[in-house]
Amino acid sequence: MTTHPHLLLTTDKIDGLRSVAEVRTSLAQGMPGRLWATLLARAEQDIAIPPYIPSSSIPDRAAEQSETGNRDYRIVNAAANRIQRAALVNLLTGARRFADEALRQIDCLYNEKRWPDWRDLAHLSNPADLRTGQFMRAIGLAYDWLYPSLTDDERRWIVEGLDRRGIRPFFESLDMNAFWARRDTLPNNWMTCIVGGAGIAGMAMREDHPLSRQLVDLSVEKFIDYLNVLGPEGESNESIGYAGAMHFPIQFFNVHRYHVGGGDSKLFDQRFRKFCDWYMYFFLPPGVNAAFGDSHLNAPPQASMFAIMAAATRDPVYQWFYEQHAAPTARADVCEALLSYDPSVPAEPPDGRRPLGRGFRAHSACWSSRTSWHPRSAACAVYGKGGHGSEGHGHHDAGSVCIDAYARRLISDPGSLNYPKDFFGPNRYKYYNAAAWGHNVPVFGGREMRAGKEHAATIVDMRFDHRLGAAWLADTTAMYEGVSLVRRGVIHLLPGVVAVLDVCDLLQAEDVSIRWHTFDRAEPDAAGAFVVENNGARLVARMVCLNADRPAFARGEHEYVEPFNLDRLGYPLEQKRESFVEARLLSQHVRLLSIFRTCCPGESPAEWESIEDGWMMISATGMVRVESDGARVSAQSAGKTISIDAVDGRVAMDGSDMRPE
Repeated sequence: MTTHPHLLLTTDKIDGLRSVAEVRTSLAQGMPGRLWATLLARAEQDIAIPPYIPSSSIPDRAAEQSETGNRDYRIVNAAANRIQRAALVNLLTGARRFADEALRQIDCLYNEKRWPDWRDLAHLSNPADLRTGQFMRAIGLAYDWLYPSLTDDERRWIVEGLDRRGIRPFFESLDMNAFWARRDTLPNNWMTCIVGGAGIAGMAMREDHPLSRQLVDLSVEKFIDYLNVLGPEGESNESIGYAGAMHFPIQFFNVHRYHVGGGDSKLFDQRFRKFCDWYMYFFLPPGVNAAFGDSHLNAPPQASMFAIMAAATRDPVYQWFYEQHAAPTARADVCEALLSYDPSVPAEPPDGRRPLGRGFRAHSACWSSRTSWHPRSAACAVYGKGGHGSEGHGHHDAGSVCIDAYARRLISDPGSLNYPKDFFGPNRYKYYNAAAWGHNVPVFGGREMRAGKEHAATIVDMRFDHRLGAAWLADTTAMYEGVSLVRRGVIHLLPGVVAVLDVCDLLQAEDVSIRWHTFDRAEPDAAGAFVVENNGARLVARMVCLNADRPAFARGEHEYVEPFNLDRLGYPLEQKRESFVEARLLSQHVRLLSIFRTCCPGESPAEWESIEDGWMMISATGMVRVESDGARVSAQSAGKTISIDAVDGRVAMDGSDMRPE
C-alpha cells in the first residue's frame, strides 16, 4: 500500500477490505451506528478535559495508582484510546479539532516531565514493557488515520517522538535479550502486546522510518511462533483471563491484512478458529469469565477479536458471540470495534453448531458443560480444570470445579488479586488466591501442590452428551506429595444435578481439607448440608463421607495476613473475606461425595434425603438419585444415568429415552 489511511480501512476500495467511504456509509444504523454515536460522544468529551497524565484520576482506577503516578494499564489504556478516538473521528468527519485533540494527548506523552516513562513502575527491568507496546500501537494507528490532515512537520514530529520513546527502547530491550522476546521461553501476553505494538507502528510509518520493514517482519515471525504454543484444540498456555492476549495476534494480522492490500491472511489459520472455540467455552452467562488462575472475577471477554474473526471467516457463531458481549465499556477500544465489525455477516447462536460441553487436554486442561448457550438464562453451568504446576499465570487449582445457575455464581473461585511485589516469586502461594487452600480442591497435611510443569494432572476419561450432560474424571496424584492416589470424578446430569466424588489414598493418615467456595456465607449443618444463594438462585448441597471417617463441617473465610497483605505499591490488599464450606478429617483413605442441585429463582428447594445406597431429592423435573459406594458414583433422573468408576477409570452414560441424533 502506498497511501494513507491503509490500516483497518483503505483510501480506495480493495476487494475484501473496507474503504473509508464504506465505513462512513455504515454509520447510519444498527451496531455501527451505536458504536459511532459512542465514539463521537467520547471524542467530544475528551476535547473538554486536560490530557491524561500518570496521576490522572479516571473511573475504575485505584486511587493508589494515581497517587503514585504509576503508568498502570488503565491510565495507559485511557490515553491510548483517547488518541485513537480523536484520530478516527477526524478521519471520518474531517473536523480539524479532533486532529488537534489527538496531537495534544500525543504531545503530553512525548513530554518527559509529564510522562517520565512509558513503563509501569513494576516493569522497569527492560527499556520497553507492556505500556510501551500499548502506546506504540495507538500512536501508530493514529499516525495512519491522521496522515491526510497533518502537515509534513507534524508527521516528522510524531515519527521522531515515537522513535525516541518507543522504537529505540524496543530495540534496546531486544539487545538485552528481554524475557518477552526470547524463543527459549514460552510465548506470553507481554510478547503479543509489545511486539504487536511495535509491528503496527512499523506498518503505520512505512517509508517514514528506516526500521519499519524490520519491525513488521520481526513481528510477523514472532506471532507465527506464538501460534505454535497453542494446544491441539486451541488451548492457551495462559489462564483464561490472560488468554485474551490472543486478541493481539488476531488484531495484528487483521492490520497486516490491510497493510499488504488484502490477499491470503494468517487469520485463516485453523489455530485461530480452534482458539476462539476454546475461549467461548470459558465465558459463562451473563458474559463473565471462568476465573481460573490470574483471572479477575466477572471479567468480560475480549470480544472484539470475535468481530475480526467473524469478518474474516464469516462464521455466524463468532458474530453472535461478539454481538452478545459488545457492550462499549469505558475501557473498550471502540475504534477497533467499529472498524472490525462487518454488519453483512449473519449472527447465529451456537446451538446445534457447538456442543454444550467440551473438554480440553492441553495446558490448563479445562472443561465446561452447560444446559444451553443462552447468554442470560442457562439453568446451569459446570466448569473445571486440570493443569500442571507451572501454568502461565496459573494457580494451584488442578481439579477445581465451579457451578453457576441462571447467570449467577454459586460455587466460585476467588480469582486473582492486585499483584503484590513478591507474587511472581517464592512467596506466591502465601496468598490464598494462588494457593491450593484458596480453591475447590483437596489439601493434605496443609501442604501446597507441587510446582513445575512435570507435575501435571491427567484426564482419565470424559464424556459429553447434549441430552444427558457431562462427566469428567481427573487424576491429580502427581500434584501432591505424600499420596498414592488422588482422583476427582465430576458428573453434570442435565439440567442441574452435580455430583463430585473425591477418592484420595495417602501414604499415612493426615489432616485432609476439602473446600467449596460459596458466593454467599453459607453455613453447613453437622451432617454437611448447606444452601448457597445468589439473587434468588439456589444451590442445595451436601457433603458426605462414604467410609467410617467423620468429618467436621464448618464455614471459614479468607484473610490476607501480615506480611503478605500489601499490593505491589505497598498499599493494603482489599480484604474480601471470601467464604467457603470445609470438610476436615484425619484419614489415610478419603472417600468424600459432594452433591448439588440448582434451583431457579422462586423455587422452594428440597433437601437431599438419605436412602438405601444413596441420596434422593424430588425436583421440578422429577426424582433425582445419586448413589455411590466410595469408588463409584452415579446420578439418575428421568431414565437417564451418568456414572463414574473412579478407581477403574471409566465414565458411562445411559438414557433409556434417548434417540439417535
